[in-house]
Amino acid sequence: MDDRTRLSRSIYLSVTGFFAFQVLLFLIFHRAYRMSGAYFRLFLSTTLVLHLAILAFLLAFRKDFALVEGGRRLARVNLANEVTLARISTLPTLLILIVASKEYSIKAPLLVLVALVFVTDFADGWISRASRQVTFMGRMLDAISDYSVLIVLSIVFYYYDLIPGWLFWIIIFRLVFQGAGMAVLLMARRSVRTQSTFMGKAAIFTTMAIYTLEVLRAVVRWEAPGVWRGLEFAAGAVVFVSIFEKAALLTAQLRRKPRSGGQPPAGTGPGSTDAGRESQDP
Repeated sequence: MDDRTRLSRSIYLSVTGFFAFQVLLFLIFHRAYRMSGAYFRLFLSTTLVLHLAILAFLLAFRKDFALVEGGRRLARVNLANEVTLARISTLPTLLILIVASKEYSIKAPLLVLVALVFVTDFADGWISRASRQVTFMGRMLDAISDYSVLIVLSIVFYYYDLIPGWLFWIIIFRLVFQGAGMAVLLMARRSVRTQSTFMGKAAIFTTMAIYTLEVLRAVVRWEAPGVWRGLEFAAGAVVFVSIFEKAALLTAQLRRKPRSGGQPPAGTGPGSTDAGRESQDP
């Protein structure tokens, strides 16, 4: 069995294992709290679609299971990428349970699950650096995970009326636009040039800051409508402007002529981020 076949087998086993684990995890919540069957059907359809998408993505970009230092291709999904995949795999479970928490008293175990998901965000990068197995696939998966977590958080904040509708849609459009742009680049060029931008960093920082402040507002019940409206408009303006910067950046990358001799793996080339990092800034 050659390395390519072993890697494909490892991908199938990993994705199948994560899918089975999520179904088992949700069934535990479902049975323990006597949840409606509608929640399970919604979860099952959502998580099935996600895991099929993950499987298709990993198989399509098997060549990116290669080390940043040296370029050696892996024969199996390494531990750091398994941790990142576990975080992405859990998002449908997390989202459905958060929605269900309005109806069922599952906030305590749900909080533990949320904490575990966020801990993995630090664990995968540490593992990849400690084992010296930073991969091009790891960079892409970590970026996908970051965007996915922000989308889930945005839906939760909107669902619980912690942010106004117009701000929710601006943030969602920014995140979806970024994801769609990266998908177009991957399909058109078979590679993505990793590049940090000031407005990209500012948009993510502003989003997380306003979310933190909104939680604080709900906890302390600080009623100052004018102040909060001003902060929300400021956050929305930063995210909105970052959309145009990202559009210009994606357009420039699409117009750039491919290098002679074929495309390098995703994340390489001039302007790419430091090899020791797993994630890319938006």
